[in-house]
Amino acid sequence: MTPRARSSLHRKPLWLALASAATLLLPGSSHAVASCAEIRAGNPIAGDSTYTLGLGGQPVDVFCHDMAGTPREYLTLPNTGSAFNYTHYGVSDNTSPTGQTTWFTKVRFNPATLTLLLDDTTFSTSEGWMQFGELYIYVNPLGGASDCVTFGSVTGRGNIDLRGTPFDIVLDQFVLGGNEPAGSATFSGTQIVNLTGGGYCGGIGARENRLRLNLRSAPEREPELVHRYGFTTSGEDSVGGAHGTLEGGATIANGEVVLPGEGAYVHLPIGGTLSKLQDATFEIWVKWSHSEAPLWGRIFDFNDNTQLSMYLASTQYSKLLFGITAPREREAMMVASHSQYPWEELTHLVVTMDHTERITRLYVNGLEVARGSTALTPASLGATPNAWLGRSLDPLTPFFKGAISELRIYRTVLSPSRIAAHFNAGDLPRVLATTISEGPANPTSQDATPFVFNANVQDLRYQCSVDEALFQPCTSPFVPPSLSDGSHTFRVQARDTMGNIEPSPTTYSWRVDKTPPETGFASTPEPATRLRNPTFSFTSNESRITFECSLDGAAFTECPGVFPALDDGEHRLAVRARDEVGNVDPDAAQHAWMVDTVAPLEPALLEPAPGQELFTAKPGFSGTAEPGTSVTLLIDGVEAGSVRADDQGVWRSLPEASLPWGAHRVSAKATDKAGNIGPLLPEVHFATSRRSAYALGCAAGSTSWQGSWPWALLLLGLLRPRPRPPHRAPLH
Repeated sequence: MTPRARSSLHRKPLWLALASAATLLLPGSSHAVASCAEIRAGNPIAGDSTYTLGLGGQPVDVFCHDMAGTPREYLTLPNTGSAFNYTHYGVSDNTSPTGQTTWFTKVRFNPATLTLLLDDTTFSTSEGWMQFGELYIYVNPLGGASDCVTFGSVTGRGNIDLRGTPFDIVLDQFVLGGNEPAGSATFSGTQIVNLTGGGYCGGIGARENRLRLNLRSAPEREPELVHRYGFTTSGEDSVGGAHGTLEGGATIANGEVVLPGEGAYVHLPIGGTLSKLQDATFEIWVKWSHSEAPLWGRIFDFNDNTQLSMYLASTQYSKLLFGITAPREREAMMVASHSQYPWEELTHLVVTMDHTERITRLYVNGLEVARGSTALTPASLGATPNAWLGRSLDPLTPFFKGAISELRIYRTVLSPSRIAAHFNAGDLPRVLATTISEGPANPTSQDATPFVFNANVQDLRYQCSVDEALFQPCTSPFVPPSLSDGSHTFRVQARDTMGNIEPSPTTYSWRVDKTPPETGFASTPEPATRLRNPTFSFTSNESRITFECSLDGAAFTECPGVFPALDDGEHRLAVRARDEVGNVDPDAAQHAWMVDTVAPLEPALLEPAPGQELFTAKPGFSGTAEPGTSVTLLIDGVEAGSVRADDQGVWRSLPEASLPWGAHRVSAKATDKAGNIGPLLPEVHFATSRRSAYALGCAAGSTSWQGSWPWALLLLGLLRPRPRPPHRAPLH
């Protein structure tokens, strides 16, 4: 079927309608190799592949295409599929039955301007078409949503998803264009934008099909917590399983290990871990006991029992001191100038050691108070047998007097912002709770609807699972894979960098139904009926169904309880089922019938003629009537059967029962297929009688028959054959 279209005046493609003279801002960049052309210049045989460019001082992977010709850069899109990085032109009377959709796996990228060229469709696939006058379009730029339905229509869809790339989308770049456009761009974070749009014919898209990006800073390394001691009831390590032991009178009270001095300390079996740490963070909450003596003592001391040691202490001058000594290395010491620490109050202390930058930093209550340079790391000490809290390798140093509520050891360097967040969060275990704010409807026909979720605190990591699969790291919004019809369950669980885990995952269950229902008729009017108000009933293979009807080609609407009175003539009803999620039977059930309320004309009688005398007890009757009608005979006022008039309107009837001899009357009436009964034919009189073969009349009365019997005998005698003489043999 040739697609219909309005005039080409209204068929301006969105990619043309959105064009403007706006000039893009060009951010500066500094880099070593900044384009695929430079790569080929340095290596003339370089082929199409992924290469690393230097943009903004950061390495960025791009795909170089057409290296043998004109090299061009493309950004590979990690998230692809039906719901990612696509443009959909909504179903209109100028499109194929499913509209037109284009999906992208790579998008053209200008590294000099950090701009995406959305109308380069080299790495795209498409389905369907749209028509503008005599022009057919089979592919659309990325980042648009449009249709050609009516004012305010927004059946077009689009998505740009840059997760997995180092770029954010600059805001306020999407504009309406075309004829009577409508639409919106909804951001989810800074790397995802979802588009809805349309009009008559219009929609929404990026200006000039160019999209400016911001290069993200290098991502912070995810903290790797290896040991955590919360001292809630014991020296248990809730992360690494290296449980500590309380020595010399150390006790647990109110979620703290209490160290009264005089030989009390905690022993931690973590020498194996320390021997492998290059980067490291030691985070501890400390409380000094009120005393007239200086706040002096080792907070922790990891040593080999002889000379190798790494420790954090407060000096007798109330200065924070960190030191580390190793074989054949000079001792590295760092003293932080700080006012006297408060008594009986928790103080947050952090030591970070970055072996790449060779910098060690000290933090107090979330703020950096000192830094120093050293090449030594915990691994420089080897496997130290002693890891103490509250005790020193130096016998002259007193035992720590106070309490420790929390110790965390990381294999990574925490950033200043993360350290500040930990200080603000405090030392107590946080009860994490995730809330799902957006998700699929239940039930739904969509199989890739994103989940949007967040927790009650900041700086969290999430793990997601669909249908009891293993938990995997995830971010919000989370888009599940394409799902089959049936029930599904999504679970999300939060954990923070301090080792707290949400006690029970937050769960959402829903049902996916992508299968359209089937439709049928349970009852219908007869093919021809004189009833003007038809009665129908419908069936479907699904429950919770709404039936939509189209009577005589009208638009589908919900089927009425009572259909309107119809005029005489042919009619057709199409009915389709719509289920609760909006799936519609694509093959509507059809029923055609005729309404006929006009009675047929009275039939005509051709045989017998009025007053005719018939010499048979089973006379035949014939006549004419409206073709296809049923003609009912009435002989002597009694119905004597029905016959149908043929296509020429001729009917014939031969009653089964014999008629008595004598006078009779006959009439007829016609009934059409709709059940309309025409007027009765005025009665026609005729008679039946019998007579001899020689026209000797035979009266109906017995007297006449008895008076003529001598003549009958004479006739029989005359007609009797005479016997022949016997045959004789000839004489010899």
